[in-house]
Amino acid sequence: MVDHRRHGKNIMKPAKGAQNAEAARQALTRDADGTLRVRMDVLRAPENVYDSDAVAVGFRNGTVSFFFGKADVSGGRLRSRLEVRYPLEAFRDHFLGNSREFHEALRRDLELGVIKTTPYQPIDVLGLSADKEHSLWANFDYLARTGTQASLDFFHLPPGDVVRISKTGSLQGVEIVPAVRVFTTVGELMRLLETAVGLEQEVSAYAPERFGELK
Repeated sequence: MVDHRRHGKNIMKPAKGAQNAEAARQALTRDADGTLRVRMDVLRAPENVYDSDAVAVGFRNGTVSFFFGKADVSGGRLRSRLEVRYPLEAFRDHFLGNSREFHEALRRDLELGVIKTTPYQPIDVLGLSADKEHSLWANFDYLARTGTQASLDFFHLPPGDVVRISKTGSLQGVEIVPAVRVFTTVGELMRLLETAVGLEQEVSAYAPERFGELK
Protein backbone atom coordinates (compact mmCIF):
# COMPACT_ATOMS: atom_id res chain seq x y z
CA MET A 1 0.00 0.00 0.00
CA VAL A 2 1.25 3.43 -0.89
CA ASP A 3 -0.29 6.38 0.95
CA HIS A 4 0.59 9.96 0.08
CA ARG A 5 -0.64 13.15 1.72
CA ARG A 6 -3.63 14.82 0.06
CA HIS A 7 -1.43 16.06 -2.79
CA GLY A 8 -2.04 12.86 -4.77
CA LYS A 9 0.18 10.11 -6.13
CA ASN A 10 3.21 12.24 -6.67
CA ILE A 11 6.59 10.51 -6.96
CA MET A 12 9.07 13.24 -6.05
CA LYS A 13 12.34 13.14 -7.98
CA PRO A 14 15.32 15.48 -7.61
CA ALA A 15 15.70 17.89 -10.51
CA LYS A 16 19.10 18.91 -11.86
CA GLY A 17 20.73 22.09 -13.13
CA ALA A 18 18.39 24.65 -14.67
CA GLN A 19 15.44 22.37 -13.91
CA ASN A 20 15.89 23.13 -10.21
CA ALA A 21 15.13 26.83 -10.61
CA GLU A 22 12.23 26.13 -12.94
CA ALA A 23 10.71 23.62 -10.54
CA ALA A 24 11.07 26.12 -7.69
CA ARG A 25 9.28 28.82 -9.69
CA GLN A 26 6.42 26.54 -10.68
CA ALA A 27 5.97 25.19 -7.16
CA LEU A 28 4.66 28.47 -5.74
CA THR A 29 1.51 30.06 -7.15
CA ARG A 30 -0.78 32.87 -6.04
CA ASP A 31 -4.57 32.93 -6.15
CA ALA A 32 -6.59 35.97 -7.16
CA ASP A 33 -7.24 36.76 -3.48
CA GLY A 34 -3.49 36.76 -2.77
CA THR A 35 -3.33 33.34 -1.09
CA LEU A 36 -0.05 31.55 -1.80
CA ARG A 37 -0.23 27.87 -2.67
CA VAL A 38 2.52 25.29 -2.86
CA ARG A 39 2.33 22.73 -5.66
CA MET A 40 3.95 19.68 -4.14
CA ASP A 41 3.57 17.79 -7.43
CA VAL A 42 6.27 19.90 -9.09
CA LEU A 43 8.44 20.77 -6.09
CA ARG A 44 11.84 19.10 -6.33
CA ALA A 45 12.75 16.63 -3.63
CA PRO A 46 15.44 17.37 -1.02
CA GLU A 47 18.87 16.02 -1.92
CA ASN A 48 19.99 15.88 1.72
CA VAL A 49 18.96 12.54 3.24
CA TYR A 50 18.86 11.42 6.90
CA ASP A 51 18.24 7.89 8.18
CA SER A 52 16.39 8.00 11.51
CA ASP A 53 16.02 5.19 14.05
CA ALA A 54 13.84 7.18 16.45
CA VAL A 55 11.88 10.42 16.71
CA ALA A 56 10.77 12.94 19.31
CA VAL A 57 8.75 16.16 19.25
CA GLY A 58 9.28 19.16 21.50
CA PHE A 59 7.76 22.62 22.01
CA ARG A 60 10.62 24.84 23.13
CA ASN A 61 12.28 28.19 22.48
CA GLY A 62 9.34 29.49 20.46
CA THR A 63 9.20 26.66 17.92
CA VAL A 64 8.01 23.09 17.58
CA SER A 65 10.99 20.84 16.95
CA PHE A 66 11.05 17.43 15.35
CA PHE A 67 14.07 15.46 16.55
CA PHE A 68 15.47 12.51 14.61
CA GLY A 69 18.23 10.27 15.92
CA LYS A 70 20.58 7.66 14.49
CA ALA A 71 21.50 5.26 17.28
CA ASP A 72 24.81 3.53 17.81
CA VAL A 73 24.37 -0.24 17.74
CA SER A 74 25.44 -0.35 21.40
CA GLY A 75 22.36 1.68 22.30
CA GLY A 76 24.27 3.91 24.70
CA ARG A 77 24.59 6.99 22.51
CA LEU A 78 23.51 8.58 19.25
CA ARG A 79 25.75 8.72 16.23
CA SER A 80 23.86 11.85 15.18
CA ARG A 81 20.78 13.94 15.96
CA LEU A 82 18.84 16.17 13.57
CA GLU A 83 16.47 18.93 14.72
CA VAL A 84 13.89 20.32 12.27
CA ARG A 85 12.40 23.53 13.70
CA TYR A 86 8.89 24.64 12.74
CA PRO A 87 7.35 28.11 13.26
CA LEU A 88 4.27 27.68 15.42
CA GLU A 89 1.83 28.85 12.76
CA ALA A 90 3.33 26.57 10.09
CA PHE A 91 3.20 23.60 12.46
CA ARG A 92 -0.48 24.21 13.23
CA ASP A 93 -1.73 25.26 9.78
CA HIS A 94 0.42 23.16 7.48
CA PHE A 95 1.84 20.15 9.30
CA LEU A 96 -1.18 19.38 11.46
CA GLY A 97 -3.76 20.90 9.11
CA ASN A 98 -2.70 18.83 6.11
CA SER A 99 -1.87 15.53 7.81
CA ARG A 100 -5.23 14.65 9.38
CA GLU A 101 -6.38 12.10 6.77
CA PHE A 102 -2.88 10.63 6.44
CA HIS A 103 -2.67 10.23 10.23
CA GLU A 104 -6.09 8.59 10.53
CA ALA A 105 -5.39 6.18 7.66
CA LEU A 106 -2.10 5.13 9.24
CA ARG A 107 -3.70 4.66 12.64
CA ARG A 108 -6.47 2.55 11.12
CA ASP A 109 -4.02 0.30 9.25
CA LEU A 110 -1.97 -0.25 12.39
CA GLU A 111 -5.03 -1.00 14.55
CA LEU A 112 -6.47 -3.44 11.99
CA GLY A 113 -3.16 -5.19 11.50
CA VAL A 114 -2.91 -4.23 7.84
CA ILE A 115 0.58 -3.08 8.80
CA LYS A 116 2.43 -4.84 11.60
CA THR A 117 5.36 -3.28 13.41
CA THR A 118 8.06 -4.96 15.46
CA PRO A 119 8.06 -4.57 19.28
CA TYR A 120 8.95 -1.01 20.26
CA GLN A 121 12.44 -0.52 21.68
CA PRO A 122 12.58 3.03 23.10
CA ILE A 123 15.53 5.23 22.16
CA ASP A 124 15.93 8.44 24.15
CA VAL A 125 16.49 10.85 21.26
CA LEU A 126 16.59 13.86 23.57
CA GLY A 127 18.45 12.38 26.52
CA LEU A 128 21.31 10.50 24.85
CA SER A 129 24.47 12.36 23.88
CA ALA A 130 25.14 12.60 20.14
CA ASP A 131 28.45 12.54 18.29
CA LYS A 132 27.09 15.03 15.76
CA GLU A 133 24.17 17.44 15.80
CA HIS A 134 22.53 19.60 13.16
CA SER A 135 19.45 21.82 13.05
CA LEU A 136 17.49 23.54 10.30
CA TRP A 137 14.17 25.31 9.73
CA ALA A 138 11.16 24.15 7.73
CA ASN A 139 7.60 25.32 7.17
CA PHE A 140 6.36 22.81 4.58
CA ASP A 141 6.44 19.05 4.42
CA TYR A 142 5.41 16.00 2.44
CA LEU A 143 4.73 12.70 4.17
CA ALA A 144 4.61 9.33 2.43
CA ARG A 145 4.55 5.66 3.39
CA THR A 146 4.64 2.29 1.70
CA GLY A 147 4.62 -0.97 3.64
CA THR A 148 6.58 -0.43 6.85
CA GLN A 149 8.79 2.38 5.55
CA ALA A 150 8.06 6.09 5.69
CA SER A 151 9.60 9.36 4.58
CA LEU A 152 9.23 12.99 5.56
CA ASP A 153 10.35 15.67 3.10
CA PHE A 154 10.91 19.11 4.63
CA PHE A 155 11.01 22.45 2.79
CA HIS A 156 11.50 26.10 3.78
CA LEU A 157 10.18 29.38 2.43
CA PRO A 158 12.33 32.05 4.15
CA PRO A 159 10.56 34.91 5.99
CA GLY A 160 12.24 37.49 3.74
CA ASP A 161 10.60 35.99 0.68
CA VAL A 162 7.17 35.99 2.34
CA VAL A 163 7.58 39.69 3.17
CA ARG A 164 8.78 40.48 -0.34
CA ILE A 165 5.75 38.78 -1.88
CA SER A 166 3.46 40.65 0.49
CA LYS A 167 4.97 44.03 -0.41
CA THR A 168 5.49 43.58 -4.16
CA GLY A 169 2.93 40.96 -5.10
CA SER A 170 5.60 39.28 -7.23
CA LEU A 171 6.94 35.74 -7.03
CA GLN A 172 10.04 36.68 -9.01
CA GLY A 173 13.18 35.20 -7.48
CA VAL A 174 11.28 33.39 -4.74
CA GLU A 175 12.27 29.78 -4.15
CA ILE A 176 11.01 27.16 -1.74
CA VAL A 177 14.20 25.52 -0.49
CA PRO A 178 14.24 21.70 -0.20
CA ALA A 179 15.77 21.10 3.24
CA VAL A 180 16.03 17.39 4.05
CA ARG A 181 14.40 14.03 3.41
CA VAL A 182 14.12 11.79 6.49
CA PHE A 183 13.63 8.03 6.21
CA THR A 184 12.17 6.09 9.12
CA THR A 185 9.59 3.38 9.93
CA VAL A 186 5.81 3.78 9.95
CA GLY A 187 5.92 3.04 13.69
CA GLU A 188 8.20 6.02 14.34
CA LEU A 189 6.15 8.23 12.02
CA MET A 190 3.01 7.27 13.95
CA ARG A 191 4.69 8.21 17.24
CA LEU A 192 5.69 11.56 15.77
CA LEU A 193 2.15 12.29 14.54
CA GLU A 194 0.53 11.26 17.83
CA THR A 195 2.87 13.45 19.84
CA ALA A 196 2.43 16.38 17.44
CA VAL A 197 -1.37 16.29 17.72
CA GLY A 198 -1.03 16.40 21.49
CA LEU A 199 0.74 19.76 21.22
CA GLU A 200 -1.93 21.47 19.10
CA GLN A 201 -3.81 23.25 21.88
CA GLU A 202 -0.67 24.51 23.60
CA VAL A 203 0.90 25.71 20.35
CA SER A 204 -2.32 27.42 19.17
CA ALA A 205 -2.28 29.62 22.28
CA TYR A 206 0.89 31.29 20.97
CA ALA A 207 0.64 30.97 17.17
CA PRO A 208 -0.56 33.88 15.00
CA GLU A 209 -4.05 33.57 13.55
CA ARG A 210 -2.95 32.92 9.96
CA PHE A 211 0.24 31.64 8.35
CA GLY A 212 0.84 34.50 5.89
CA GLU A 213 -2.14 33.49 3.71
CA LEU A 214 -0.07 30.47 2.72
CA LYS A 215 -1.50 27.01 1.98
